Parts: sequence; structure tokens; C-alpha cells
Amino acid sequence: MLAAFKEANHHIHICAICDETGYHTMRDGHIYAELDHYLPESMYPHLACHPFNLIPICHYCNAMIKGKANPLQGSSRILLSVEDVFLPYREGGVGSRTYLQVRLGRALTEAEFGDLRPREEISLSSRLGGFRRVYKIPDRWRQRVDEIGPQLLKRIREFLRGSPVTALNARSLLNELDDLLYSLHQDQGSEPFACAKMWWLAALINDEVEPATRRRQHASGPTFPLVEEIGAMLWLDRRPSVNRPRGSVHTSSARLETARHLRSLLRSAG
Repeated sequence: MLAAFKEANHHIHICAICDETGYHTMRDGHIYAELDHYLPESMYPHLACHPFNLIPICHYCNAMIKGKANPLQGSSRILLSVEDVFLPYREGGVGSRTYLQVRLGRALTEAEFGDLRPREEISLSSRLGGFRRVYKIPDRWRQRVDEIGPQLLKRIREFLRGSPVTALNARSLLNELDDLLYSLHQDQGSEPFACAKMWWLAALINDEVEPATRRRQHASGPTFPLVEEIGAMLWLDRRPSVNRPRGSVHTSSARLETARHLRSLLRSAG
């Protein structure tokens, strides 16, 4: 079963619940993972072998966080229906249906995470509430900001180091970071904390980089300290890199369009 799952989801290497750590290991050609009965086997024995109720997740999510919690148990004593809870894997994962509220700090590695919100005008709020109640997401991400921030900074640094652009002004920086935003979007499921880093970067572009492109070069007005921090970092670290080979200075319009759509979700949320 695990081999079939891995073959069908070859791009998923990270636990689809926490987006933090690997969900499996291998030895002698065999795959080992924890299979969580999303709806507890003790309460729903008739679903014990249903493929949508057997989800491979990491040990922390399964044994340390969820335990024997029943996702259908709402905040009141009334049991929810299956339509009222979020089903991991069955719906493409939390990252494909939601966005994360992010408030930037004073430095590139500082931010505050809010809640996961539905991307579309669909009734996900109650379902996300249940997901948060059972797996403590995004609460667990909030306690890892001091790790996620440096990871994002390293990713920005490596990405821009391999940039073919010889001089990064605000406009070229905007395009480069939109390209990185697209890459993080594609890396969900394969890179730890890709979802949190993606929305953090989107907030950085919206709140700092994009406004800087509208400021005249010599005009007085607000400064953008995080953009200046990126610029100072690049002055100290502009050397060739093989981390991101590219054949053209120009980012494809499809990648930019996807990135700008992601950023528009944050803007529309206010």
C-alpha cells in the first residue's frame, strides 16, 4: 500500500499534515511509515481499512499530537459529519486550499503567523477549525518561526546568488522574488515548511518589495528596511552559484502570473 501511495504521490516527501518533516524512511528497498487512522479505528472499525482513512503521516503528528482524537468531535458534544472536516490527501492538502496570514517583523527573520484561511469563497472555516483542533496547525508553525525565518533567508540568498541579473534594483528584485515564490509553491510537499515560507515571502513582497518599486529614486518618502537588508546582504554575497541554473534573465509569464495570484490572496484579505 505504501509503495502504491509513494508511486502515485512521488512529489510528496514531507508530512502533508505539518509540512515539517519526512513521513517515511526506507531500508533494504522497503518503505516504512506510520499509518494514521484519521477516524479512530476504535470508534469507526468499519473504516479501519478504507484507503481514505489510512493516511501516512509523521510520528509527531500521529502519536505525539493527534493520538486518539476524533476529528468528528466538534467543540460541542454534537458529532460532525465527514463533510464538516478536512480530509488530508483527499482534497489536495491544506496548502492547496488555504493561505496563511503573516505579519512581518523588523528583520527578515522575524514575523508573526496568523490563521490559515480559505483561498476561495467556500465553506472551509469550520473544517479548518477541526484540523487545527486535532493537529495544532498553524499553532505549531508559530512556535518554529525562529527556525523558519533563517530557512527562508537562506533560500532567498541562494536563489538571488544564482540570479543572472547583474544589478538588482527594486523592480528586478520583485521579479526574482516572484520567481522564488512560484518555486516555493511548487515545492510544497517536498521542502520542509514550504507552505509557511511561501506565505511569508508573499507578505514580504507585498509589504516591502512591491511598494519600493513605486517610489521614485530620489523622492523622499517611506523607507523599506527589509528591502535594504536584502540589498546589503547581496553586496556581501554576489558570487556565481550552480544552485539555480537558468537560461534566460527573464522569468516566464506563467510563473509570474501564479506568484502574483498568490500574493493577491493576501492583499484581498486586508
